[in-house]
This record gives sequence, structure tokens and C-alpha cells, in this order.
Amino acid sequence: MLSVLISGLVTGLLYGLAGLGLVVVYRASKVMNFALGGMGALVAYLAKDLLGAGIPYWLALPICVVMGAVLGGLLELFIARPMSRQSHLSIGLATLGALLLLEGVIDWRWTTNTAVLPQFIDPAEVLHIGGLTVAWNSIFIVLVAIAATGLLVLVVDRTSFGLRMRAISAGAQTSALLGVNVRRVRMSSWMLGGAYGCLAALLVIPLTYLSPSSFTTFLLTAFAAVVLGGLTSIVGVIIGAVLFGIAFNLMSVYVDGSLLSTYTFIGVTLMLVLRPHGLFGRSEQEISEPRLSRPSRAGRSAGAAASRNRAAAASAALTGPGSLVARLPAVKYLGWVLLAIMLIAVPFVLDELSMNTAATILATFIAVLGLNVIAGFSGQASLANGAFLAIGAYTTAYLVNNGVDLFLALITAAVVGAVVGFLLGLPATRLSGIYLLLYTLMFAFAVPELIALIPAITGGADGSRLNPPGFGVVDAIPQFYLALGGAAVSAVVVMIAATTKLGRTWRAVRDSPAGAQALGYRVARVRLSSFAFGSALVGFGGGVSGVLIGQISPENYGVFVAIYALLAVVLGGSGSVFGSLLGAAFIVIVPSASAGGGIVPGEFVMGLALVLVLIFAPGGLAPLLFRLWAWLIGLVTPRGETVVPEAPVLAGSLHTDGTSVLEETEAGSGRMERTAVTADVVKPAQGTTPADLPDEDAPRALLALEGISAGYEAGLVLSDFSLEVGAGEVVTLLGANGAGKSTVLRAVSGLVPVVGGRILWQGQQIGSGKLSRVERIAHTGLGHVPEGRGIFPDLSVRENLRMGYFARGEGTGQGDDEWERVLEMFPILKERFAQRAGSLSGGQQQMLAIARALIGMPKLLMLDEPSLGLAPLVSEQVFEKLREIVAGGVSVLLVEQNAHAALELADRGYVIQRGRVAISGTADELRADSRLSESYLAVHG
Repeated sequence: MLSVLISGLVTGLLYGLAGLGLVVVYRASKVMNFALGGMGALVAYLAKDLLGAGIPYWLALPICVVMGAVLGGLLELFIARPMSRQSHLSIGLATLGALLLLEGVIDWRWTTNTAVLPQFIDPAEVLHIGGLTVAWNSIFIVLVAIAATGLLVLVVDRTSFGLRMRAISAGAQTSALLGVNVRRVRMSSWMLGGAYGCLAALLVIPLTYLSPSSFTTFLLTAFAAVVLGGLTSIVGVIIGAVLFGIAFNLMSVYVDGSLLSTYTFIGVTLMLVLRPHGLFGRSEQEISEPRLSRPSRAGRSAGAAASRNRAAAASAALTGPGSLVARLPAVKYLGWVLLAIMLIAVPFVLDELSMNTAATILATFIAVLGLNVIAGFSGQASLANGAFLAIGAYTTAYLVNNGVDLFLALITAAVVGAVVGFLLGLPATRLSGIYLLLYTLMFAFAVPELIALIPAITGGADGSRLNPPGFGVVDAIPQFYLALGGAAVSAVVVMIAATTKLGRTWRAVRDSPAGAQALGYRVARVRLSSFAFGSALVGFGGGVSGVLIGQISPENYGVFVAIYALLAVVLGGSGSVFGSLLGAAFIVIVPSASAGGGIVPGEFVMGLALVLVLIFAPGGLAPLLFRLWAWLIGLVTPRGETVVPEAPVLAGSLHTDGTSVLEETEAGSGRMERTAVTADVVKPAQGTTPADLPDEDAPRALLALEGISAGYEAGLVLSDFSLEVGAGEVVTLLGANGAGKSTVLRAVSGLVPVVGGRILWQGQQIGSGKLSRVERIAHTGLGHVPEGRGIFPDLSVRENLRMGYFARGEGTGQGDDEWERVLEMFPILKERFAQRAGSLSGGQQQMLAIARALIGMPKLLMLDEPSLGLAPLVSEQVFEKLREIVAGGVSVLLVEQNAHAALELADRGYVIQRGRVAISGTADELRADSRLSESYLAVHG
């Protein structure tokens, strides 16, 4: 019993080490690095070569760990960084591509034959304690794991790097505004994660075997340990892994070792449902930050924006009213008709081998299409595809072998797939992102075990025959038409479903769960319907593919089947029927070509393709081919005059009744705001002169915006906007919601690129040279307190204040004069030093945000709606503190909804309308202006 516990302890610590490699990256980037499996295998092969060259183990081990760090850095540099504006899940899928790519490199260099990597200490070297014998190598593993865990805890909890990493985890934009180099911290985190993961691989593989996928298999099981402990807790991961390892060993010895994956699935399910953040983790609180999408390189000028609009109009002309496609609806489906004709003719033009390949593609297409319904149409990434293929294949085999007609058996397989998908989806509706992937992954591991458990029905490990009359292995033509018919029916069913209310609700929930819920959709029910629908298709596809295989067994349905299916969805096009066909063809043809003596391994090609598509064409290949097809159709479309709209300015447009419709999407959320403002407001006040062209003899402004244009991919928000802030001045920026006020501050801080005009900060142009990055701008004394305060909720008050030092380009020391002065100004913060910032009141959080910015010793402090959401008394307290700050000589640029309070504090002000300066003047002039008072102060005062 004791030896089993010790063995479980060692196994658990190894799971924990591997888990730490995942958690470090997750904490900094919110990405699950699946490529760690390939990285660990690669360094293990390198270690084998080093040992074979006579290099001692004590030197080879650190060399390989350093190589793991380098691989982690390269992964961040070439995959995670270019995809930084995509979703965390998309980056995670790209690491799956990197996993395949690395396995292909191993195959290329070392082949796929299994090998042995020696243990660090000879297994014959043992320690005898009473009647217990313990291998010195096991003791070495325990000591290394404990030391590595302690070191990581020290780094994350006690160092400047750890503070920055935890801050970035809660809010990368806010961290950059405070002077943190987000790229550098993320790079370091990926390198640290690579080092820890590869250290685990070098300790694990000598206890098992060496192959391209050996460490990946171990790592996938380690996911369960990570879920048990909690992704947000380093110590929790180790404790959870140890508990998992001990339980794993006890079950394998005393219960039933053949059902370990099934027990793991049950445990993970219970944990995710009852405590989704693990035994020791906690719910992750993040700062609400806008999703800022920068214009493409081709779109960083007004001319390029107009070019994009002309291209869009030309594309619409191909399919819009009056085009050939609109006048002859059949042309819209001409591509499908031609494809159908080509497929029907396959048996007449291809040999038997090629025909079998085509049939395999069509059967795979059905399964990929089912996953696309789940992942592409409703946004739920799943790794259970192999499990549902197995369910469909074995259901079909059992019924056919018991005399049931094949077509009835296939329909039953689809029904069984839907039922199991419905049951699996019940807990899944509460999960999303990486947690859903882990849940479905555990299910994929469990199903092959359950199949082997009932040999009377499934044939057990030997598998089951599936050779219905007329569709045997020698009946190539019937098999092909079976696959073609199944694919055609599946495609038509999905196309019809996509045009119904059901399909529209899937897409609505995928694009915005909160928005769909606000429209009255029951999100959990919608997700459940897509899970059941997609699983039915996969089950049906499993039956069809089983007929083509002829002899099915559990090993046909490993987890890599699901990985390849996900690859096919992403590669072809998420949410695209034709994309599913493209993806299916790719994952069938590439491995076949590689197995036939191809020079480049199939895994390498598939992995590289997935990475490249996710980086350069995240919509997949189908949209690219559709545009090509539209162009071909356009060759025969009568050409008429095309009216091309100019580049949009998303800051409002006037109606004939004198009101303005403001359509700025400041947070990139697609939300439109409508605010009525009289047309008179947009006329400059008599006697006022906008400050866009200052007098050359006047002192140089601290900050000057000179005719800037800036915005997002949807269009420009600011157009020819000018503003000045002098040294020691308080300038306020007023305007209705959506007028562009926050965009002004983001442009100054470098979050939003300027496509026209220029911003001068202390005489230097923002966006170039030393001021090319957000954190570099912060280092020059430009403080920015964003809307919503930007407090790191899981950091303490003290740690939030320490973050202010990064704006100086320094470490996080404390005790200088600025630290003491800030605490004297905000004594409530000193009383709550150890309290989590997320538990403070709204007013206390606003004071903390201002205090943190002051510790950075800014020359100009920009505040975005500091009184938003505060009670009047608390708001007055905040403005009183701002008066103290101004008295200390700090310039202030204030965006504020409370116009009266803002003008009481300010020296001058600007009113922004339609992305331009509508009125400017001194605070007294603006208060006295009747038009502003009637249209703005009366509403917002």
C-alpha cells in the first residue's frame, strides 16, 4: 500500500510539473498551450542525442530545459503574438497546429519508432527504508518537483515579473497604460512555461517510452489534474495533481485499471459542474476592457479606407440587386451543381484507389460538418468528435450484424449520437472555452474504454466487423455512392437548418451570448440543440465511415481524430458547409500522401497549414474561394455604374429634423448609441477659435492634437480633430455618449492608431520613434485612468499601487516621497492595504486608480469619466482630490459626463460632435454659451 502511495506521489508531481508549464502560460495569456506535448517530445529526442554523444546527464538536462524555454519563446513570437487580437481559443487551436508541426519535425528527423530515454539516476540505485524500497530516481523527481514549485511560487508572488504577469492576466491594456511591456512579460511567461513543461517531459519519458506523441498523451491526462487543482493556483495545481496521481494509482491497483479514463471523466465532470475553477482555484476577475481592433496595414489611410469600400461595393455588385446572380437564383448554386456532377462521375473517371479516397473524404466531411455545427455555427469548441464517430460506427455495426437494414442502422446511429450529445451537452452548456475543451477531451478518452468493456456487443479490443450486404470491402462503387448520398443529405440538412430560426439562434449565441439573452433566447437551450444536432451528424458520419473501414476497433477513434476534425473546421472555414468539405479533403489527402512515401510528414503539413490559416486567413479557405467564385461569376455579369460610398466616419450623421445619430463603436462591441442633440450645437460659438492651429509665438503645448483622424476597422471615429493642453492646465472634453471622447484619450495613449494628422507630446510625435508603443508613452509622464477605473480586482490595494511604479520605467519599490504623499491624500487606501481591490467600493476604486496613476509621477493625467457610477457625495470627494492634484502642478485632460463639475474644475474645454471640435473656449465661455447650456448642460448637469 505504501509503495502504491509513493508511486502515486511521484506520478502526481510529474503531472503537476507538466501542469505548471500550462498554468504559467495561461496566467499571462489566457491560452492553453497544447504544443507543450510536442515541445517536450522534441527536447527528449535532443537529450537522447546528447547522451549518445557522451554529454553527461547533469549537463544535458539543463541544456534541454533551456531549449524548451527557447521553443516556448519562439511559439509566442511566431504564433501567439501575431494572433494577439484574436480570441484566446483561436490561439489555443493554433498551438494544436504547432503540436502537429513539432511531431512532424520529430518524424522527419528521428522517425516515429519508439525509443528509450535513460533515467537520470540508474533505476538499480535504490534506498531501503525498513521494508520499503524507493528508487533514488523517484526521490530525485520529488526533490526537483518541490524545488521547481517553490521557485515558481516565489517568482509569481514575490517578484516584479510575477506582479506584472498577474496584472496582465486581469487586463493587458490597462497594464500597458501603466508602463508594463506586455509583449516582454508574455514572452517570458511562454519561455518559463516551456522550460517547466520540458523539464516534466525529461522526467516523465524515461519512466515510459519515447515517441513523437508520448508526452502529448501524458500531458492530456495532466489536464485533469490541472482542472482538479485549479488553473489560477500554482500550489493548487500541485496539490490537485498529487491527489489525482495517488487516486489514479490506487484505482489501477485496487479497483479496475481498464477504466481509469472513465473514472477521470466522471471526476472531471463533477468538478467542472460543482466547482468549475478547481479545489483551490477561484473565479477569475478581469478588467472590462474594450476590444480594440487596429485597421489593417492597407487601411491606415483615408484612401485605403475608400479603396476597401469600393471593393466591398464591387463585391456586392456581383450578388446584389440587378446582378446575374439575383436575376437567376440558380446561378447562386451553380458551384454546388458542378461539384455534384463531378462527384457523381467519379466512379467513371477514377481508379478504385482514388475512388476509395474520395469516399473517405465524403464520409469525413459528414463528421467535420457535425463538428462545424457545434464549433462553427454555435461557437462551442469540442474534442469529442472521435468519441461520437465511435458511437455511430459501433451502433451501426451492432444493428447491421443483427440483421437490421443498413439505412435504418445509420438513422439509428444518428439518433443515438443526438441522445448522447444531448446528455453530454447538459453540463457543457455551463462551460465555455478551455473548460469545455477539457470536458470533451476527457469524454473522448473514456469512450474507447467503455467500448472495450462490453466485448459481447462491441467485440472488445478486437473490434467489430461492419460489412453490410452489397457494401463490402470489394464493393467500391456502392460504398462511394453511400458516402456521396450521406454527404449530400447532411449538407442539405445543415443548409436548410442554417436558414431557419434555429440556425439564426445558433449564430446569435455564438456572436454574442449576452446579446442573444437580451433578445429573449435561452442560451443554454440553444447550445444544447446545436450539441445534439452536431452529434447526430457525427454519429451518422461514424456509421458511414465504419462501412468504408469494414473492421472497426477502439484504436480507430483516438483523441487525434478530434484534433484533425477541429483542424478541418478551422482550415476550411468555421460555419461553412463548403469549408467543411475543403477541410475534410485536406485531412484525408495529406496523411495519405505522406503514408505513400511523401518527403514531408503529414503532421508537419497539417500543422503548418493550420497555423498559417489561423494567422493570415482566420476565416478559413472557403471565404477566399467564394470571393474567387464571385469574381468568375462577375465576368459574365453585366457591368453597370457602381456607386461607391466614401470612408465612413462613425461619429454621427444629421437627420433633417436637426438631431444626430451617433454610431461610434468605442469599445469595439458593435453597440450603436442614439443621442438627440440639436443641430445648433455643431456650429462654432461666436468669438471662439478652435485650438487646432496655435500661435507660433505661443509657448509649446504639453499635448497637441493636430487635425487627427483615428478609429477602428469599422471606420473612422475622429476626423480632423484638434486639441491642446498646456503645462499646468486643466482641459475638459465634453460631448454626448459615442461622440468620440474615449477615442481621443486612447489615441493619445497609443491604443488607437492615428491615420491622419499627428499628436505631439512634449514636442515629440506619438506613434513614432520612442513613442511607438503604449508602455513607452506611459514612461514619459503621460498617465491615463481609463473608463471603468482599470483596477486589478485580484491584486491587493498595495499591489495595485505598486503597479504605478512601472510608469516610471522602474521596479516596484515603495517608500519614496510620492508613495507617502499619495497615501496622505488617500488615507482610506492605507487602511485597506491588504484587501483585494475588487472588494472595494466604487469610490474607493476610483481613488485607488487615481492614486496609482499619481505614483507614476505623470506630467499630464488623463481621466475618462471619473465620476461614472458614483453617488453624488462620492463624486464630489473625487473632484475635491482632483483639485488637490491640480494644485500640485499636474496637468489634467478630463472626459466627464458631469459637465457642471468638469467646467468648475477646468480652465478650458472642448465640445466634440461627429468626431470634430464643435465648440471650444474657456470654462466661463462654455458655461455662458446658451446653446451649450440648453442642449448639454441642461441634460447632463
